Amino acid sequence: MRFFFQDCPVMITTIVLTVALLFFASPVAAMDISITGSNQGWAFNPGSTNQNQNPMVLNVTSDTASWHVNVVELASANGKNPSYAGRLMEYNSQSGWVNGGSVISNNMTVVGESITNVVDGNTATLGPTETLIENGHAQASKQLMTITLQQPITLTDLRLTNGNMYQVVITFIGYES
Repeated sequence: MRFFFQDCPVMITTIVLTVALLFFASPVAAMDISITGSNQGWAFNPGSTNQNQNPMVLNVTSDTASWHVNVVELASANGKNPSYAGRLMEYNSQSGWVNGGSVISNNMTVVGESITNVVDGNTATLGPTETLIENGHAQASKQLMTITLQQPITLTDLRLTNGNMYQVVITFIGYES
């Protein structure tokens, strides 16, 4: 799933967020995760932490009361320089990641929603290591949780003027125990 961001009035940049979905569960347990939403129109303001105005929705079904969802950017698996995992990096739609290209200064943050008696949401700095965003403590049948993205943009982050875009790949991984 790809989300396209409109150019903001201060920092003219096109940003693409690609969401990949995986889940791992025990052979006898049943868990399913999916994510929906659109972030078109997310305008970045340099010098501040920007939050997407159209949050994504994580949908979890689990037949056990103990489940969790982690996020990670598996940079080396998608051909990106692993030292930039979790950060928006310059991407060319024809040739892929731009070696030596621009990289946003700060990692993206992913925020999970808390729902009383069902799930504890957490804030995770996106990077190369799996980090918990949702910790469930009740069976879930199509449980919907809002996922919010936050992206600090510095005054020194470069706008792209060559037709390239910034991109990050977020992988959501679900587990039951």
